[in-house]
Amino acid sequence: MSKNKSYGEQLLKGIVDFKNDKSIEEEYSTIQITSQEGVLVRFFKFIPKKASEILIPDMHGNHVKEIGFLDTVLTPIAKVLKDSEDHKAGDLVIVPFERVQGEMNNPEWQLFEQALQAKGVEAIEPEDKRRKIPIIEAMWRDYMFVRPWIYTPEDSDRITYLLPKYEIKTKWDLEAFLKTSKKGG
Repeated sequence: MSKNKSYGEQLLKGIVDFKNDKSIEEEYSTIQITSQEGVLVRFFKFIPKKASEILIPDMHGNHVKEIGFLDTVLTPIAKVLKDSEDHKAGDLVIVPFERVQGEMNNPEWQLFEQALQAKGVEAIEPEDKRRKIPIIEAMWRDYMFVRPWIYTPEDSDRITYLLPKYEIKTKWDLEAFLKTSKKGG
């Protein structure tokens, strides 16, 4: 059975819960977006129910508990957190798939490893000690929106971005999709 079929119902339920969770927008109620070019969004991270808790190193080398499962995936579905010129808080939008899915080598860690091997170069260990980072962090590092009232970025900050409007492909009418998908299925 394909993952699309085995996780389909669970994925849709997760997206519905994500869209209906007003606490995400409320958390950003004191933020005012001054640029008409940007849209503040949080991406939907799908974590199957079969997930388990694992210890992983954070960007400071400490071990933290995280939900771990091979099928956990960051989707190209994002929720608008603040009203903008074209979007209302709570809207679901879609971004290019290739900008959010997958991992790549952490460029900062690669430079550190190169410096370790070079003669006469002092190797300064980077703050972010992850060898691999999500593609979204590499592609949109400059757009990551870290809440100003926290000391260091947390997992939710790593999936929250103030994106330029041109990075958003389309809005997604989830209610219409659910109505039509029930007729066809």
